[in-house]
Amino acid sequence: MPSRIRTLLNIHADESRMALLVIGVMLLTSAGFTLGSTSIGTLFLTRYGVEYLPYMYLPLGIISLVTSLGITALLGRVRRETLYIFIPIGIAILTVFAWLALFSTWRIIYPILWLGKEVINSLVSLVVWGIASTVCDTRQSKRLFPLFSAGRILGAVIGGFGTGFLVNQIGTQNLLLVWVGMLLLAFALTRALMRDRVPVEQPRKAHGKQKQLTLIQEMQQGYLFVRGSPLMKWISIAAILFSILYRCIDLPFAQAATSQYLGDEKALAGFLGLFEGICTAAAFLASTFIANRLYVRFGIMNAILSLPVIYLIGFGGLVISNTFAVIIAFRFIQMLWLLGIADSAYQAMFNAIPPARRDQVRAFIGGIPEQAGTFLAGLVTIVFASHQLALVGLASAIIATFIIWSASRAYNFALVDSLRKGRPTLFNASNRPDAVAIHAALDGMKNPDPIVRRVSTEIIASHSSAADTLVHALFDEDTDVRISALKGLSRLQASSALLDIAALLSAPQPALRAQAVDSLRALTPYPRGLSALLTKMLDDQDPLVKVRAIVALLSVDPTHPSRSQLRKLSMLGNVDERVMALNALAEVGDPDALVLFSTELSDEHAPIAVRCAAASALASCGTFAIPELITSLAAEHTSLKAGAASALGKIGDVSLPAVLGSLAKLDSEEGALLALDQLSAWKEAGQIRKHIKLRVESSLRFEDLRLAIHQNKNERIQMLADSLQNRARRDGTFALKALSLLDNRETILVAIENLNHQVSNALETLESIREAALIRPLFRVWESVDNTRPTMSVDDALAELTNEKDGWLCACANFAKEEPMETLTTLSTMERVLLLRRVPLLVDLSPADLQRVAAIATEYDFVNDEIICEQGEAGDEMYLIVSGKVRIVVNNESQTEKEIARRLTGDVVGEMSLISGDTRIASVIALGDVRVLCIDRLNFESLLRERPEVSLAVMRELCKRLKERG
Repeated sequence: MPSRIRTLLNIHADESRMALLVIGVMLLTSAGFTLGSTSIGTLFLTRYGVEYLPYMYLPLGIISLVTSLGITALLGRVRRETLYIFIPIGIAILTVFAWLALFSTWRIIYPILWLGKEVINSLVSLVVWGIASTVCDTRQSKRLFPLFSAGRILGAVIGGFGTGFLVNQIGTQNLLLVWVGMLLLAFALTRALMRDRVPVEQPRKAHGKQKQLTLIQEMQQGYLFVRGSPLMKWISIAAILFSILYRCIDLPFAQAATSQYLGDEKALAGFLGLFEGICTAAAFLASTFIANRLYVRFGIMNAILSLPVIYLIGFGGLVISNTFAVIIAFRFIQMLWLLGIADSAYQAMFNAIPPARRDQVRAFIGGIPEQAGTFLAGLVTIVFASHQLALVGLASAIIATFIIWSASRAYNFALVDSLRKGRPTLFNASNRPDAVAIHAALDGMKNPDPIVRRVSTEIIASHSSAADTLVHALFDEDTDVRISALKGLSRLQASSALLDIAALLSAPQPALRAQAVDSLRALTPYPRGLSALLTKMLDDQDPLVKVRAIVALLSVDPTHPSRSQLRKLSMLGNVDERVMALNALAEVGDPDALVLFSTELSDEHAPIAVRCAAASALASCGTFAIPELITSLAAEHTSLKAGAASALGKIGDVSLPAVLGSLAKLDSEEGALLALDQLSAWKEAGQIRKHIKLRVESSLRFEDLRLAIHQNKNERIQMLADSLQNRARRDGTFALKALSLLDNRETILVAIENLNHQVSNALETLESIREAALIRPLFRVWESVDNTRPTMSVDDALAELTNEKDGWLCACANFAKEEPMETLTTLSTMERVLLLRRVPLLVDLSPADLQRVAAIATEYDFVNDEIICEQGEAGDEMYLIVSGKVRIVVNNESQTEKEIARRLTGDVVGEMSLISGDTRIASVIALGDVRVLCIDRLNFESLLRERPEVSLAVMRELCKRLKERG
C-alpha cells in the first residue's frame, strides 16, 4: 500500500496487509449479502406472493431470538476462530443447495430463503466483526474499526448499484451464485488472515471466579434493570412500536414495488438493489457529515424523536394519497433517518445506563420488546387490509411520538442521576455530549449537592462555551467547583472574567489562589499588568501559590529575579516544595537546569520523590540530559527507573542509540525496556531481535542449572534453586517484553501478567503470536517438569555458578557449598535471607529481594523477660523473630498484665503500629533468649512502595490477626 494512502487512512506500515484483508472481507460479505438478500426478496415477492409477506413476520421474531441463543451457545463450545473461517463456507454451501432447489417445484423454498436471510445477516455480522476484533488489538481497534465499517458500507452501496446490471446479465436467481462467489473469496481472505495470525482468547485477569452469563440470564438481568428505570420502560414500549411501524411501511413498499414492476422480475430486482444502494449511500453521508452536528445542537433524544414524527408525516401522507411516489419518498426518508441518524442516537442513549448493566439491557430490549413488536406487526398486517395499514401506522406513530417524548424527559432525569452518582458516562472525552446532556449539566450546577455541582462544572468547563455560567460558579461555596470554573474560563479564553479571577487571589484556600494565578497567566493580554498583579503573591505563605506566581512571572520576563527563589526552594525546601520547584523550573526553562537537575537526580540521600521529579524535569534539557538519564535506568528504585524512561521518551528517538546500549547491561535492562516502550523501537528491530535471542539463551541456561540442583533438599541449595528459577523467569520475561516492542504488544503484555496465575492460558496466548518461534523455547521455564533429567551434576552446576557474573547467584552458590554453623554471634546476610524465607509476611519475595530486606534490618538480642517493645509507646519499628519465643501482653486500667498470645521463630511482631501510626496496643516480652531483626518505619514504607507483594502479604497477616482477636 502506498505510504500516502497509509497516512491518509491512518494505517501503520506493518498493518497494511491485515487492514486490506479485513476491508476485503467486509466489502465482499456486505456486497454479497446485498445482492443475495435482494435476490431472495425479489423471488419471494414475484414467485411466492407479496400477499404472504405478513405471515413471514410472525415467525421472524421467534427465529431471530432462537438464532441469538444458538450463536451464543455455539460460541461457548466451538473455538471462535474456527467459526470465523468456516461460517462463510457453510453459508456458501447452503446457498448453492438453495439455488439448486429453486429449479424444483418446491414453493416452500421461498419462505425458507426469506427467513434464512435474516439468520444469515446475524451470522455475517458475527463473523466480520469477530474477525476484526481477533486480528486487532485494543489500540488498533480505535483507529481501524471506522475504516472497516466504511468498507462494509461501501460493499452495500456497490452491491445495491450493481444489482440491476447483474440481473440483466445473469438473472435474479443467479445473483445467489454471485453471493456464493463473494463468500468463497471472503473465506479465502479469512484463511489468509488466520494463517498470518491465529490468535486465541486472551486470558482474563484473575479478579474472581465470575461465571459468564448466558443470553437468557443477560435478558433476565436486563429486565430487572428496565423494571426500575423510567427511561428504559418507555424505550421498551417504543421498541415494540418501532418494530410495528417499520413493518407497516415495509409491506406497502414491497406491495407497491411488486405492483409497479408486475411480471418483470429483473426490473424489480434492479429497482430494489438500486434503492437500497441509494439509501445506504445517503445514510452514510448523513452519519458522517450531519449526525454529530444534530446531536450537539438538538440532542440525541430529539434525533430519536424525529423518527416517529417522520412516520407520523409519512403515514399521514399515505392516508391522503397512497401512490407509488409517496410510498417511495416516505421509505427513502425513513431509511435515511433510521440508518444515518436515529440508530446511532439510539445506541448512544444507552450510555445513560451504568456500564455493568448496559449489555444486559440491550439484550433484553433486542430479545423481547423488539421481537414481540415484529410478531405483533405480523398480526397487524394480516388483520388489516393494505389501505388500512396507513391508519394503523398513523395511530402507532402518534403513540410512539408521545412515548419518545416521555422518554426524553426520563432521559434528562437519568443524566442528573448519572451526575449525582459520579458516573457521567455521557460526558467523557471520546463522546461529545449532546444539547440535552449539556442542559442537564447546567441544571446540575444549581444542585444543592456539592458533588453534583463539581461534576457538572467539570463537564461544562470541558465541553461548553457557557462562560457566564462559569463566572457565576467562581462564587460557589465549594472550592473544587470554583477551581473547575477557573480551568474552564482559561480554556475558553474568557478575558472578560479577569476582574472576577483577580479577586480570587485573596481567597483563603491556597489551591484556589494557585489556580487563579494560572488562569490569569493564561488570560492576561498585558504582561506589565500581570507582573504588577502577581508580584505581591511572591510573599504568599503557601509554597504552591508562590511557585505558580514565579512561573507566571518568568513566563512574562525570563530574567525576573524570582528565579533565584525557585532554585533555592528546589534545594532547601521540604519534599513537596522541592518537587514543585523542580517541576516549575522544567516548565519555564532554566539555563543552569541541567546541573541542578542532574545533582538532585544523582543524590542517593535525597528523597525518592525529589529524584523522580528531577528525572522528569531533565526531559526539558533535551539531548544534554541523555547521559544522566541513561545512568538512572540502572537505579534500584522502580519509580526512578520509570521516571528516567519517561523523560527519555519525551526527548525522543535521538536517545534510542543510548537506550539500546544500556539494554545489554544487566542492571539497566529493565529501565531500558521501559524507555524503549516509549520510543520507536521498531526502527532497531534487528538489534532487539538479537537481544531477545540472547535473553532466551540466558533464561534456558539458568533453568538447566536449576534442574541440576533442585532435587537436593538442603535449605541452602533450595535457596539457590529458587534464585536460579527467579533469574531464568526474569530473563524470559525481559525477552517477552522486548518482543512486545515489535509486535503483538497487548497480547504479550496480557500473557506476561498471567504467567504466574494462569500459566497454560498465558503460554497458549504466546503460542498464537506471529513470532512465537522466537520465544517458544522459553515455555519450559514456566511449565518445567521437576523430574526432567538434568544435563549436568550438582557439583558441576555449583562450580559454574561460583564464577557467575550475577553477584547474588555467585554468593548463593558459595553459601550453598559452605557447611552451616550451629552458633553465630551475628547472622550473615545469607543466613538472614534463609530466615526471612520462613516469614509469612515476606513469602512472596524472591531470594534476591530478600537480600535487600536483610541488608536494611538491624539485629538485636534480648534475654528472658526483657521488654522488646512496650504498650503505649510510638510504633516506629517491627521485629522478625530469628530465634526464641516472645509473649504478647496487655495491661488494663488496673495495670493487671494479661498474656494474649505467643509468637515463635519466623513470626513478625510490632507491624500493626508501624502500619497504623498509632501507639502500640500491647507489649512484647522475651520468653528466654530471643534474637530479632528490626526494620524501621522509613525502610518498611520504602519496601512497600517498591514491592507490592509485601503489601498483599501484610494484608493477609492483618486478616489473620483480626481472626485471632475474634
